[in-house]
Amino acid sequence: MKKIDLPRKVKYRPRYKKSELKVDRGCCVGRNYHDYEEYLEKHPDTAVIQMDSVL
Repeated sequence: MKKIDLPRKVKYRPRYKKSELKVDRGCCVGRNYHDYEEYLEKHPDTAVIQMDSVL
């Protein structure tokens, strides 16, 4: 079957597709858990706060 065989399909426009958001990974350099642990060892008086985030 092709789209031309479906009368309702031919009437409708194709739906708009959102382009995928590409994230620059350069901002993540030096921000992994190992770097975080090293920072805490160097700065023991830093207050640690836990925060949940949803993307």
